[in-house]
Amino acid sequence: MHDVNDELVFVEDDGPWSDKDGAACPWRILVVDDDPGVHEATRFALANIIILDRPLALFHASSGAEAVALLRVTEKIAVVLLDVVMESDDAGLRMVDIIRNELKLANCRIILRTGQPGQAPEAETITRYDINDYKTKSELTQNRLFLTLTTAIRSYDQLLRLDATRRGLEKIVAASNQFIAEQGLQSFADGVITQIAGLLGVEPEGLVCCAAAQDSPLVNGRREFHIIAAAGHFRALIQRRLCEIDDPRILGQLMMALKERRSLIEPNNITLYFAKTPAEGFAAFIDSARPISEVDQELLKVFCTNIALCAKNIELVTKLRRDAFFDRQLGLPNRTALVCELDQTMTKQESGCALAIVDIDQFAVANDLLGHDYGDALLKATAQRLGEHLPANVFIARLGGDAFAVMGPKISVNGETIQACFQTPFVIEGVHQPVSACVGITLLESGLRSGIEYIRDSYLALKQAQTT
Repeated sequence: MHDVNDELVFVEDDGPWSDKDGAACPWRILVVDDDPGVHEATRFALANIIILDRPLALFHASSGAEAVALLRVTEKIAVVLLDVVMESDDAGLRMVDIIRNELKLANCRIILRTGQPGQAPEAETITRYDINDYKTKSELTQNRLFLTLTTAIRSYDQLLRLDATRRGLEKIVAASNQFIAEQGLQSFADGVITQIAGLLGVEPEGLVCCAAAQDSPLVNGRREFHIIAAAGHFRALIQRRLCEIDDPRILGQLMMALKERRSLIEPNNITLYFAKTPAEGFAAFIDSARPISEVDQELLKVFCTNIALCAKNIELVTKLRRDAFFDRQLGLPNRTALVCELDQTMTKQESGCALAIVDIDQFAVANDLLGHDYGDALLKATAQRLGEHLPANVFIARLGGDAFAVMGPKISVNGETIQACFQTPFVIEGVHQPVSACVGITLLESGLRSGIEYIRDSYLALKQAQTT
C-alpha cells in the first residue's frame, strides 16, 4: 500500500524549513491506519499547514508492525495518529504499550482515532493507556484535526524543552563538581570552554581571556587583557594579548564583555562574562553554527552564575595551595613541598640523588645587628644566588629561618658546587658583603624511607659539619 519510508514534506527541499536550518525543521507526524482512504484524507487535510511556525512532515504505516519498525529508525516523531483496530482488534492499544515501555518514547504524543468506538471505550482507554487524546474519525474534521495537532505539538515541544533544561542542569552540576577540583585559573578556563560547548552541543571552537593582574603594566592608561585558554583554531593564541586576535567580530565581543562586565548573546555566538571580583573577571567566546535557543540562553545564565562562584573558589583554593606549598617571603617551595618532592622521587626509585641543607653562617647575629630588612634582603639574595648557579633540574626549597634545601643529582648537589655559589660576595643594600654557609648532605637511596627521614638525616649531617 503505502511505503513505510515515504516522507511527505509540504515544503520545497531547499526551502527555509529544511533540516539544514536545524531549529525550523518540520514537525514529524506518523499516521497509522489500515484504511488507505484515511491516509489520503489526512494528507489532504494537512497540506500546507503550519503549526507553531513550522510545517508538517507526514510518515505513513498501514499496520502496528510497520509503525513500530518505522519508529525504531526514525527520530523526533512528535505525534502519532493511531487507529485502534487494524491487523487485530487491539493492535493500536498494543502499539501504545510498545511505544511507551519498549521504545521508551515518553515525549511522543499519541492520539487514538477509531471508527469503532465500542471496541475501545473512551473513558476506560484513556484511564488504562498512556495516550494523550481520543477521537472518533467522524469528528476529526479539517479544523478539529488542526486544533488537536496544535495542542499535541505544543505539549511535545514543551516536554522537549523540559528535557533539554534537565540535561543542561545536570551538565551544570557536573561541571561545578569538576571545577571544584581544578588547579589554577588556566585549567578552570579550559574546562569552561569544554562545558559551554557541551551545554550548547557545538564544537569547542572558543577562547577564554582574562583581565590582567592588578600589578601588570598600564598600556594607554588601561591594563591589557590576555588569552589564558583556547580551543580549536584559536589554540595558538594562548598567553597572547587579546588585541592580537585578527577577527574583529571576536575581538569586539570580548572587549565589550570585559569592559562592560556583562554577557552578550548574539544569534550565532555568545560571549559570557564571569566576575571573579567586583572589578575583575574573564570572558569566554563561543561560536555556534545554529541559532542559540531560548532554553540554552536561560541555561547559560544559570551556568554563568554557578561558574562565577566556582571561579572565586578556584582563586581561593589556588591561594590556599600556594600558602601550603610555597614560602611567601621568598617565593620558593617550602618544607611541605620538599617532603612531597622527596616522597615522589622515592616512589620513582630514582638513584644517584642527594639532599643538602644549606645554613647561612652567622645569620642570626647579622639580623640582630643590622636589622630585619637586612636579614630579609640576605635571604632573598641567597635564594636568587642558588637559583642562578645550580642547574634547572635541582629542586630548591626554604625550610625556615636561614635554612635552605637543595635536592637533585649528586653530581650537582655536593659540597663543592654549593659552596661555589657563595664565592662571590653578595650585594646587600648596595654594599658588597661576603657570605658563607655550612652544608649537610645525605645521599638518597631507593627504599621504604620517607622524605621526612631524609630531612632529619640532612640536619644531622649539617650539625656535624658545623661542629667540625
